[in-house]
Order: sequence, then C-alpha cells, then structure tokens
Amino acid sequence: MRAATAPRQRQRRGSDHARSSRTSILLLDEPTRRSTPRWQAEVLNLLEEVRRAPQLTFLMVSHDLAIITHMWSG
Repeated sequence: MRAATAPRQRQRRGSDHARSSRTSILLLDEPTRRSTPRWQAEVLNLLEEVRRAPQLTFLMVSHDLAIITHMWSG
C-alpha cells in the first residue's frame, strides 16, 4: 500500500513540474500557509527562481502581506 503524499512533497513536485514543463501560468493559493519559518523560506526561494522564468504568468493569492511585499518588491 502506497503512503499518502505529504503536502510539502506535493508543493515541491508541483513547482518542479512548473519549471520543467511548458507551463505558461502558475497559480498559487496560500503557498506558505501553515508553514514553519524554515519551510516558508524554502518555498519563497523556490518561487523566486520560478518567477524569473521567461513567458510565465505568476498569480499568488495570500493573506500575508509581508510575503506579497517580499515577492514583488524586487
């Protein structure tokens, strides 16, 4: 019997897929919600890499304004 996939593994797999495929839009709904600070930093660093991909539309939904400011201030 196969074990259930952990939410973090699903997030990582989804972002890996977005980087490796010809995805033109990436929709993220609260990608760092209920995350530890360490995991949140990992997710944000990964999203920074993905955000720079050419011809990619990036839509992120979050109630955490500090995260939104961090992602779009630079």
